[in-house]
Amino acid sequence: MSDEKLSTAQRPPEKEEAAPAPASALGTATTSNDVTNDITMPHGDMQAITDTNITESPAEDAVAGAPAGDDVDFEGVAAPEDDAGYQDAPVAPSRVVSVDRDRHAMMFARSLPELRRAVASHIATVVARQGVSVFDELIGAEPGEFGGPDGVASPDDLTNSLALVASAFTSELERWTEICNDRRLVSVGSNAERSRRRWKYDYTGPNGIEGAIMLLGWHANPENGKLVMVAAPTQGSDEISEDAAAQGYLWHFNATRHMWEMAEHADGPNVIGYIRRAFDELCFGKGDRQFKEFRAYVRNHVEVVNIEAMIKAGEIDPYLSITNGGAKIWNRKTFELSDPTGDIRELAYKKTAIGAYMEDDGTGHAVVVDEPEWDFPDTEGNMQHIRASELFANMFDERDREDGVAMVWQVLEQFVNRSFTDRTSPYLFGPAGAGKSFIVRTCQSLCGGDFAELSLGDFSNDKAVATIPGKAAVIGEDNAPDEKIKGTGTRRFKNAVDQGTVSVDPLYETRKKFVTHASFIQAGNQRPRTDDRSGAVASRLVICPFTRSFYQDETHNEHVTGELPDDPEWKRWATQQSAIRCNGLFGHYDIEGNRVLKQAHDEFVDANDYVRLFMRQFAAELDEASVDCVPMPALHEAFKDYFREKISQRGASASFDGEFKLSLVQIADELGWEAELDEHGQWKTSTLRRGFFEPERLHGVLARYTTTRGHDCDGQVIYSNQRLMRWVNGQELAGDALNGSKGLLRRSVRGVLYRRSALERYEEDGVTPAQAHLAARAEEHARHWADAADSGKEAYGNFVHSLVFCGTGSYGPDFGDFGSFGANGDGEARATYGEALSETGLPYPVPTYGEWVLQGCPTGVVPEGAFSYGHLKELGALVGRTRSRFIVRDDRVLFGVYRPDDDPDGLDDDPSGPGDAAPTSSDAPEDVKTPGETAAQGTCDVSAPADGAHEAPASSGRAPTANGPSVPAETPVSAAPAAVEGGDAAEEAPGAPDPGYEAFRRHAKGAVEHSGGYVVYDGGPEGAMVCREVIPEDEWAAYGRPVKLRGTVEVDGERLPLID
Repeated sequence: MSDEKLSTAQRPPEKEEAAPAPASALGTATTSNDVTNDITMPHGDMQAITDTNITESPAEDAVAGAPAGDDVDFEGVAAPEDDAGYQDAPVAPSRVVSVDRDRHAMMFARSLPELRRAVASHIATVVARQGVSVFDELIGAEPGEFGGPDGVASPDDLTNSLALVASAFTSELERWTEICNDRRLVSVGSNAERSRRRWKYDYTGPNGIEGAIMLLGWHANPENGKLVMVAAPTQGSDEISEDAAAQGYLWHFNATRHMWEMAEHADGPNVIGYIRRAFDELCFGKGDRQFKEFRAYVRNHVEVVNIEAMIKAGEIDPYLSITNGGAKIWNRKTFELSDPTGDIRELAYKKTAIGAYMEDDGTGHAVVVDEPEWDFPDTEGNMQHIRASELFANMFDERDREDGVAMVWQVLEQFVNRSFTDRTSPYLFGPAGAGKSFIVRTCQSLCGGDFAELSLGDFSNDKAVATIPGKAAVIGEDNAPDEKIKGTGTRRFKNAVDQGTVSVDPLYETRKKFVTHASFIQAGNQRPRTDDRSGAVASRLVICPFTRSFYQDETHNEHVTGELPDDPEWKRWATQQSAIRCNGLFGHYDIEGNRVLKQAHDEFVDANDYVRLFMRQFAAELDEASVDCVPMPALHEAFKDYFREKISQRGASASFDGEFKLSLVQIADELGWEAELDEHGQWKTSTLRRGFFEPERLHGVLARYTTTRGHDCDGQVIYSNQRLMRWVNGQELAGDALNGSKGLLRRSVRGVLYRRSALERYEEDGVTPAQAHLAARAEEHARHWADAADSGKEAYGNFVHSLVFCGTGSYGPDFGDFGSFGANGDGEARATYGEALSETGLPYPVPTYGEWVLQGCPTGVVPEGAFSYGHLKELGALVGRTRSRFIVRDDRVLFGVYRPDDDPDGLDDDPSGPGDAAPTSSDAPEDVKTPGETAAQGTCDVSAPADGAHEAPASSGRAPTANGPSVPAETPVSAAPAAVEGGDAAEEAPGAPDPGYEAFRRHAKGAVEHSGGYVVYDGGPEGAMVCREVIPEDEWAAYGRPVKLRGTVEVDGERLPLID
């Protein structure tokens, strides 16, 4: 047996008033549980009423094969209890919609439940006809029965209603029960037997399913309004699926009020709305179990409509709004007014102007009203004249007034005239009394109070989200300062604002899906917060700042904010002006063209996107260091350390290929950087471009994002985040030639960030960043060289020549032309692994004259131990394995490259490289003459030092080593010239600090900062001692003047640097 569906949409026009199917045609449930489960019945399997089956057919055709009279055995059939259902009802054959058929079905009903169903179907058939009087057609009256003239009630007193339909059912059931009893028992002779087999009449009225049958017939008559199921959206198809129908919502067109309303609302475990009121009228006194059956039957047999398919097909006019409390339809573009008709398309019309009342100008168009004005008493009782156009201007300071007023009008334009394609929601924020509440209350009044009240945080709450369907607007008036949209709420908010599908699991209900075309508006005293890093929330929220509080204005009139939002003149004028300004349909917010909106948007995006916050800071540091290329893995590691320090110790959740990439690509583009992606939008795999990646410049930037854990035995800093610092580590970059491993410079990298201007310059001029930086250094060198003294030039030449000898250039270059000796064959800065930054292992670049002065005016690179040129040539590939050591010396300090365990000399602990101690007060490169004024002349040939050049001063009391100095000369740079000639050692200047202690102090200071302390012994009175601060010079002398960093030793489970 197939069930018939009451579908006015599928009927021919001439049969619009046809009655619904009778009980047997609409289906017969066998148990109460079966009826309850019918809520999942597929609508597509139901038989619609067509020309074929809306015909008057002979009774014998309608009940073919049905037994008649006493041939039917009715023994044992009893009237059902109040909630007994139809467990005894036999399955009836399909029948045809006609009054004669219904009467035949009632006459030859085989059980009382079947009779009750047939009576309900008969009532539905009658009330579905237009112009019918339920009282006259079904009930009738005896003279004097109801009072009034001639004993008959007047039509005005007994208009058609569901309660009257229920009375008709009772009347018809009583009459037909007696008719059936007379027919069935005509041949039964015994009164006792007749009494036993007699059907007992039930005076309690229709049960749930009988009431549902009559309700469907009632709404088949357009005079009684309409009842339809708005199907849930179906992805990728306009066909109504079984799930879409089951997850939809019932809507009712009220024929009296001429407006659509949602017919069912969840109220805890209960359902309220029209569907409950209809049940209470039809099935008076029945309980929740019967209501559940009633609602399930209606939902499974009512007409189903697909509003979203109609919108996509362009069948809904986007310019139409419901206004005048639901009594009029207003075309926002033409201002035409019309009456609602109950057309299902009206379900999609905007309802955000329902609280505004338009006047007809006599031609079917709304009167365009003039700007309203009011006179309100101020705090002193004086009348204050207020114009509507001035209300928004008073919310902003003069600087922001023009853009601020434009912003507020955009908010109202969108609220009243939102299109089906709009995907934004305004968020109003600012101090108390700034005007936010005035705008929000105006919007609440415009939609007639038909709004769902949800803050951003409520989108995670199923109960709150379940209140959205059918509402004209979603308004959050007061978001708390700590309100945050996150998790499930983020997805729901995005889908709802997008006018996409929203899923919700309300308590006591099955899952529901819906699409809302409501207007959105949110407000709070602070900017909103979200954990969304994809930019999806930021692209949907339009941040609207209100910075000027009314409470700061002595002229503020409380009547404005307290009374005007509900003023009819204000609502009518504001509604019409919002439509006129956008020509009836809102397009989009002009964020780029509105300074107030643009600034608020950027601040919101940065405040909620930690990747953007980090990148702004990191990019500024890259600019300062003139870095033009950053490997993306290094950038991600720096971000994780930044997040851990600034945001949360738990660490960042933004994945390298997920949220981090989405945010970074966007902000990098805004800041002038390009992140390389492949055709699939993933990180592009490539090697670092030669001439773009300069690790010596990047090192200082990355080092700020991690901490140190001391030094290794070679004197290099041990960083907490090795994955970060490996990108600026000499050994990691160069690789290990002994085991054949590639360095990072020759490996493929997933993602590289390049400065856009550097790429463009290379494309136009073929100049890499390294070449550009070299050119700038050469220009600076020429400037300083021109001002240098001859003695300074000679000392600088000696130093550079010693570097040249180590394989960095030709012999005897023109030291005034930096490019001739400071550049390699590719025109990039020359560097040698023979002299590396002491704590990084990176190559040491040949310094310009100014850089050389800032480094302390070293005079030569002196090897310790025998070496060959071939060994030095090999050094670049074997850095980290070949720990050959060189010392740069001047008159004060020894500068070392690596720090092997047998290092006999103190090395500078400053990670920035040699030159921690400023040479003199004349330090500035522009006018420094230091080398010409001191004994800074060193050896020109590292293999043949000048006599006395490597001798320690006599005051030091220490013997020189076999191959070089063990203690630096004690003459300060600022001392009078004392050239070292003929092996005569320079004498110590009076009052000069002991250079040995100065070297020790630097080691000790670095050890305390990086390792928390150090160990000294060798000659000390107590043998060994752990020091947590730099000891004074007298104690240092008592411990045997230690100046050498000898790796680390373990003391009580703690490993500390040893100064020997």
